[in-house]
Amino acid sequence: MGAYFRMHPDGEQVTLHVLDGLGRTLIDGIARATRGTRGTVKQAIGLRVPILLAQMAGPDNVATLRDPGTMKCSTRMRTANWPDLAWVSRYTPHVVSPKAVARVLASE
Repeated sequence: MGAYFRMHPDGEQVTLHVLDGLGRTLIDGIARATRGTRGTVKQAIGLRVPILLAQMAGPDNVATLRDPGTMKCSTRMRTANWPDLAWVSRYTPHVVSPKAVARVLASE
């Protein structure tokens, strides 16, 4: 995770980074093993990412971007920066405070 935060200190696309690191083959294997679908596994990982971020950086230092009108998660389309993730169409962005990112990177 440190390498990702050094390149992208806001952490907004960290869920895509995690999915990219795990890869489609592993995600599909988990889906088969749990008799689920790729979508349910991706969703479970997407829900776990902010929990792990909060454990790393502290819960007050992590925010899930939300639509100000509805307060629902503000999902985004996957960008062209992630060409190996054609199997992922949307993700929920999160941001980590700069001070927390600096602490996480310093602890590595």
